[in-house]
Amino acid sequence: MFVQFPRLLGVKINRTYTPCCKREGVYGKRLGLRRRSALRAQQASDPNVERSVSAVREAHSTDLLSLRPQIDTEKIDTSPEENLRAFVKTRATLVPGQEVVFWFGGEIHANVDDTGTQHLFSFEGYNIARCVKIEGGWRILTREVGVYRDPETRRILHGSWRNPFTNKENEVVHVWNDPVNLQFLEKNPRDGKPFLVPFTRVGADLCWHIEIFLRYPNPLPPNEFPAESASVYYESAELFQLYARVDDLRNPNLVSVPCQGSWVRMGQWLPWMEMSDRPGRLVYHCFTKKLENGYRDLPQDIRDYVEEHHPEYTEAPHNFMTPNETSWTYFRKLIMQKGSPRADGTVAKREMGDSGWTVSPLEKVASVRPFTREELAAFEGSRPGTPIYVAVNRRVFDVTRAAHHYRPGEPYHVLAGRDASKALVFADLSSEMVDPRQLPLDLNTLTLEQRSALEHWTQVLCQIISRSRLPNLRTRVGP
Repeated sequence: MFVQFPRLLGVKINRTYTPCCKREGVYGKRLGLRRRSALRAQQASDPNVERSVSAVREAHSTDLLSLRPQIDTEKIDTSPEENLRAFVKTRATLVPGQEVVFWFGGEIHANVDDTGTQHLFSFEGYNIARCVKIEGGWRILTREVGVYRDPETRRILHGSWRNPFTNKENEVVHVWNDPVNLQFLEKNPRDGKPFLVPFTRVGADLCWHIEIFLRYPNPLPPNEFPAESASVYYESAELFQLYARVDDLRNPNLVSVPCQGSWVRMGQWLPWMEMSDRPGRLVYHCFTKKLENGYRDLPQDIRDYVEEHHPEYTEAPHNFMTPNETSWTYFRKLIMQKGSPRADGTVAKREMGDSGWTVSPLEKVASVRPFTREELAAFEGSRPGTPIYVAVNRRVFDVTRAAHHYRPGEPYHVLAGRDASKALVFADLSSEMVDPRQLPLDLNTLTLEQRSALEHWTQVLCQIISRSRLPNLRTRVGP
């Protein structure tokens, strides 16, 4: 489910699920119930508590009124604002900043033309999100986890997996995608036309349905990764459905509605399967559900696995970042960390413990004059005809070709004309991270993961330069 669209996550197929604990849920009708009940209990022995009860009721009513949770379902096919609010109420919550967890579960089959299908994995995980209201729309900030299970024992796969097609032992790489952020605007920023999330209403139910067909340059080019990748393009079909009750959307006391759905993907072999030379595809079929009690409702073994390996996935991101992580970009980072060889004979990165850095062919660019921070600030994209420069890892890159990300009003404009190293390494686009008055990023203090992130962003910017054939300014950014 690693596509730039809200992850639709849910429960395990053919498996009984019982929530592991109960607490106040994400749905609006539960907001404040425990606190109001406690105050009412105190009221029996202390009449002065009545004033507090009234205050709670008033605050609760005011909060709901400001959120406008009641959806006019007769307008969601004509009003972009009402359509988007209904979708956010279904996908997440109308309460900005509140976390929502979608759980998914299902099966993965291999489909090969000559030999038919074969059941390879069970697949289970979740997406954890929070919404942010912006002018003219919403942002959904998420990260997601997916674990491959043995289809017979249902245990999470650890270490290696015997590939039935190659008889090789492949190291399993679970899904750790961070970020997976989305932005939905009432008007399409490219043509200014109104945007409506497609849906079908069937009686008392409403089904949001989205079909996405992806084709973009492969983050693992086959000339560099011949065993893991067969095509210069990543291609897949992602088919989503989300169901909600019309009465729940209309309910003025609900800021989020219960929903279930499905997700189907037809895509390429996973890179860690090392099957680039074999025809065929993977078919994912999963059921999805929003969890009322969030992270605590997840299966115990998944929570244990996350808290042991990546505890940051126990909460949703706080900042909007792009581009999104996918299984392919994450796998590339792992290869870089391990020092795996490329097809051209170079090594992506030195082994752990070696403080040196190898140079990718994309980084072999001509040196130009040094830039001071003041000089760099003049190239932030607000003046017509002036290029846009971004500094990362002591290099300055011309990102004019990607101006749709860096020009004023776009998510990455905060980085334009600045040293973006610290912001990208720590995944924080706040103004403090690019403040030229702050000390620059100290490479000697970075962890292995942070060094990998810095190298990744250096590669991303080098690829922009390579595709555009614009001169790259490789230089130190002075004080």
